[in-house]
Amino acid sequence: FELGAGQATCTFGSLTSNMVFVDEQHYTCLSPPTGAVGDVAFHISPNGVDAIGSGQFQFSYYVHPTLLSSSGDTLIPMGTPLSGGTSVTITGTNFRQSGDGIRVRFLALDGSGLQTVSGRATYIGPQEIRVVSPRLNYTGQVTMSVSVSLNDGLQYSPPAFDPFVYYKQPDFREIEPHLGPRLGETAVMLVGDGFVNLRGKARCRFGSQTVAAFFDDAGATPVMRCISPPSPVPTWVVVEVALDGQVFSNVKTVKFQYYGEFDVTSVVPAGGPSAGGTTTTVNGVGFFMSGTLLQCFFGDGTAQCAPDTPYPCYKPVPAIYVSPNAVTCVTPSIPPGGAVTEQYPVRLGINGEFSQACPNVIPGYACPLKAGLAFTYYSDVNVAKILPNSGQVMGGTRVTISGSNFRVDLDYATRCMFTLCTIQDVVMSGDNFGQFQPGKTDCSGETVQSAATAVTSTNEIVCVTPVAASADSHFAVVDVSLNRGSTKQRRYGPTCPDGCPVTYFFYSLPLLGTLNPALGPETGGTHVTIVGNGFIGQQNTQMKCRFGTVESNAATTGVTTSVQFLTQSTIKCVAPPQLAADVRMQVSLNGLEGDFTDAALGAVYKYHVAPTL
Repeated sequence: FELGAGQATCTFGSLTSNMVFVDEQHYTCLSPPTGAVGDVAFHISPNGVDAIGSGQFQFSYYVHPTLLSSSGDTLIPMGTPLSGGTSVTITGTNFRQSGDGIRVRFLALDGSGLQTVSGRATYIGPQEIRVVSPRLNYTGQVTMSVSVSLNDGLQYSPPAFDPFVYYKQPDFREIEPHLGPRLGETAVMLVGDGFVNLRGKARCRFGSQTVAAFFDDAGATPVMRCISPPSPVPTWVVVEVALDGQVFSNVKTVKFQYYGEFDVTSVVPAGGPSAGGTTTTVNGVGFFMSGTLLQCFFGDGTAQCAPDTPYPCYKPVPAIYVSPNAVTCVTPSIPPGGAVTEQYPVRLGINGEFSQACPNVIPGYACPLKAGLAFTYYSDVNVAKILPNSGQVMGGTRVTISGSNFRVDLDYATRCMFTLCTIQDVVMSGDNFGQFQPGKTDCSGETVQSAATAVTSTNEIVCVTPVAASADSHFAVVDVSLNRGSTKQRRYGPTCPDGCPVTYFFYSLPLLGTLNPALGPETGGTHVTIVGNGFIGQQNTQMKCRFGTVESNAATTGVTTSVQFLTQSTIKCVAPPQLAADVRMQVSLNGLEGDFTDAALGAVYKYHVAPTL
C-alpha cells in the first residue's frame, strides 16, 4: 500500500468511509452504521477513485449477541479459578459463525479496569457458545462481567446478566467424616476456606470417581458437602473438590478411608437403669479404631433425640475400641418419651453416621436389626430390707430382699450384690458396731453376687447368698442389679426398717467352747451359758440354740426369751426338757436351719434324772 494523493476510502456495499494509511501492509477504516443485517460487498480505493478488491470480499453486519438464557443460568459454570482452564457455556441469542473469531472478555465489576480476554471460543449454535476461561493475573477473588465479541475482540456485546467469579482455589484442609463403608453413600463435609457457590456445578473427586458437591453456608463458615461413591475394595483415596466442576483443587493431603463390611452380633448386658450409665459391650466382627467417630447408637427413627424430638429417635454415645470383635459403650438415659417396656435397638457407627450404623450388606443400608441387638431400660431399683440380714461366709443362706421396681420379666438377669465393707467403711467393734464410719455411706471392698432364685413380684426377690468376699466376718452393702451385675445402683428406701443403706453381715460360724453348767435335769429349764468365740452379727431373726435335736424356744421351754446374746464370746440358752442323755450343743446366729454349727464340734450337755431326796 502507498499513501495516495487523494482521500482513500473503504466501501461497505453502498456506504463509504474514509480510510487511514498505517503502513505498506495496512489501512484502517470504520464501518459506517447501517440498518440492515447481513453480508455486503467490500472494496477499498487508495485514491478515492480506483477500486481495489471489488467483488472479492464481503463484510458482515450483525446484531450483538444478547447474553441472557431463556431458562436457567446464562453462564455455566459461573466461576473459574484464577488459573483459568474452565470450559464455560454461554447461552443467549444472535450467536453466529465468525471467520474473525469469537472471543469473550471478563471485566471486573469494581471499576478497576482489571480484565482478561479468552482465546477463540467455539460456536455451538445460534444460542450457545463455549469458551475456556483464560488466566487472570490477580491474587484474590473478583467478580467479573462477561461480554462476547464476534469480530475477534474489536467490539463486545453488552455484558451478561449473570456475574462471573474468578476465585482462588479453596484452602481445602479436612473431610468429615474421613471414612465410610466401601458401598459408599457416606455424607461428608469438606472443611476449608474460600468456597464459592457456583449454583450446583461443584464436584468432589474420590480417587478417580467424581460426584456432585453442594455449597452450604448455613453455618458460621461455608462448607461443601457430597456423598461418597462406592469403592470396589477397602482402601484410602485422595479427595479433591472443583467448585466449577472441572478444575480440581489438586490437594493430595486430604484422604478418605473406605472400610469393609462389619457385623454386630450382640450387646451385653442387654439392660440397665433408665438414667443410663451402664457399661455395655457390643460384640461382632470387622471393628477397628476410628477415634471419636466410633459411636454406639441407642434407639431408632431418623432423627437424633432432643427435648422436642421424642421417641422414636436415637442417642449417640462414644464407643471405646477393645478388639476387632468388641467395643464398649456407656448407655445414655432412656430417650424422651420412651417406656421401660420397650426394647431399644443398638447400632454401631464406625464413622459416626447413624444412617450407616448397621451391618452394611446392601446399598441404602436398609438392613434389619437382629433380635439380640436391643437394650431394655428399667426404672431405678430400690432396696429396703433383707431377711435374714446375716449368714455364713461360705454362703448358701436363703435371703429375701424387699424393695421396689424389680422386674419379673428380667428374672434371668436379676442378681443380688454384696459389696464388702472394710474397717475404713464400717465400725466393727464397740457400741457403734455395724454403723458407717463418719462421712461414709457406701463400702469399698470387693463385690460378690448370686443369681436370683425367684422374682416373686415387683417388690420381692429371693436369692441364695454367694461365698463372701472375705473369710473373716464382715458387713456388706446389699444391692440388686437387673442386668447380671453390670450396674450397681445403690438406691435404698424410701424407708429401711433396719437402716439405710441396707447391709448384710457375713460371719464365720462361731466356735463353741464350754458350758456352764454342763448338766441339768430332764425337766429342763436350766439357764446354760455357752462360752465360745464369734457370737457376732446383726439379727432381724432370733438366734437359736439346739440341745441335741431339740430346739430351745418358747414352745419347748415356756420361756419367752429362751436364747439371749450376752457378748461376742457368751450367749445364754434355756435347756428344753429331754430324757436323760448326753447331747451336743448347736447354735444358729440367724435362726436358720442351714446355719447351725456342726453338731460334732459342739460341747456336750448332760441331761440327768433329778435326784429324789
